[in-house]
Amino acid sequence: VGYNGFRTALLSFLESFKSKEEFLVLGSPRIISEPFHSFLKAYNKERVKKNIYARFLYGESLRKFAEDLYDMPKTKVRYLKGLTPSSLAIGKDRIIIITWRNKGKCIVISGKEIALDYKMFFESLWKMARS
Repeated sequence: VGYNGFRTALLSFLESFKSKEEFLVLGSPRIISEPFHSFLKAYNKERVKKNIYARFLYGESLRKFAEDLYDMPKTKVRYLKGLTPSSLAIGKDRIIIITWRNKGKCIVISGKEIALDYKMFFESLWKMARS
């Protein structure tokens, strides 16, 4: 899919949220390269302007990277031992699985039930994670 597909998927994801709603993300297992990194910085600034909250879980080894990327209001980050296998964005009615290797790829899976299942999974990890 590459950068353009990634961008389209995430912009559509953001548009699915109303003010004061929240999405969840299992963060990247590696540092995210350009142009994806710059897009995510701008994307999260836009998210904050729209008054949309987000929580992120990252592996402890990427603490500095996550702190630099997500140091903004309406954002919480916690850290787990180990790594997440790929990025996973969890919304109200869809999830997006993202891999950052090569040119990046993403898969969007629509369905409120699957989004709810992954939200419950995220919440269990959130309770185990550290600030």
